[in-house]
Amino acid sequence: MFDELRVDPSRPIQDRAFIAFYMSLLPSKLTDIRIESLLDELGIDPHTLQEVPEAPERDRDHIFLIRNTPMTPWLRYEEEGRNYIDRYLDVLEETIRKTIA
Repeated sequence: MFDELRVDPSRPIQDRAFIAFYMSLLPSKLTDIRIESLLDELGIDPHTLQEVPEAPERDRDHIFLIRNTPMTPWLRYEEEGRNYIDRYLDVLEETIRKTIA
């Protein structure tokens, strides 16, 4: 899914409706309380996030987050009655549907 949203050097950047970036959250960089709270908010079993995964087919050592930061002032204006957040959610939904199809 991230490949559909990231900068692709082989394509003009203007072909993208939105550009996404990513970051990884590492358990070693957060307190145990913050990790538990965050994973609870995301509906993720806290035992699956470990600094050294016990079962690689189930456990992970980080959370991969896709981020999007509007970099143009024109995005704040409405287009066809929809703001940039509505348009971004449309692009995100379309990308998710393509990914799981």
